[in-house]
Amino acid sequence: MFLCNKILAQNEVETNEKKTTEEIVKYDSTTGKTTKTIITKSSTVVEDVTPRKFLFSIDVPAFIRMYNVTGLYSISGNTSVGLGLQLPTESEYSGIGFQLFSRIYPKTNNFNGFYFEPNITVNSFKRVYKYYDYSSSSNQSIAIERTEKMNPIAIGVYTGWQWFWGDFAISPA
Repeated sequence: MFLCNKILAQNEVETNEKKTTEEIVKYDSTTGKTTKTIITKSSTVVEDVTPRKFLFSIDVPAFIRMYNVTGLYSISGNTSVGLGLQLPTESEYSGIGFQLFSRIYPKTNNFNGFYFEPNITVNSFKRVYKYYDYSSSSNQSIAIERTEKMNPIAIGVYTGWQWFWGDFAISPA
């Protein structure tokens, strides 16, 4: 499952450059000449180090069954708290759900990299559906409407990895 997130900050990057120099000496026995070649190799690593305080996200694949939006707030360099809202997408369901969670990033770069997410989700849904029952005595189909109420509660822990692509974050969960 992929989560797409929009952030409210300008990106700051940290660039680390590494240079290596290699010297190659060749001796040509036929001419008696010695040639010296110097090769310099350079590599650059760019890391996003933007200090972020807020993150809003949606779980795009979950839109098949639930409309959803989540907001996260950074409370320290490696911990954030969040609240999510979800609504059913299927027409026979109505209701609302809330998710309260905390994300703990073992690295100090909040909203980026590997995380643990203890959470609790509370939902209240109602399903109204109709079906038809055939009555052989009256030789007619009778419409019957049923209502089911569901109030599921879930407690769990997610693990995931999140990285940024420009102003968007992607989190396979």
